[in-house]
Amino acid sequence: MIVDDEEDVRQLGLEILGGNGFDVVTAANGKLAIDRLDESGDVDLVVLDMIMPVMGGRETCVELKKRARPSKVLISTGYSQLSDLEDVLENYADGLLQKPYTTGELLEAVNKLI
Repeated sequence: MIVDDEEDVRQLGLEILGGNGFDVVTAANGKLAIDRLDESGDVDLVVLDMIMPVMGGRETCVELKKRARPSKVLISTGYSQLSDLEDVLENYADGLLQKPYTTGELLEAVNKLI
């Protein structure tokens, strides 16, 4: 699942991952991602933006990890103050992908976690 409030980022992730054999769903914010997960069942990996309206990345990540079968979470952010993300990265997320990223970097990060 690609969760990002920017349509272009969601579409690019869908094209890259879908074009490489992954089944991909998208959501424009954390609330929609949680709702979609509740509807569709298990998702192996969530590529999660941190700064979004409605429900941001931090809250979404915490909610995802409360599940009986929690999804792995790859934080994808352009936010430069990574020290502000230490708690999420240490306690909830499974990896970090700094924006902007290349196709190869996205595929490498996803393959490492799946």
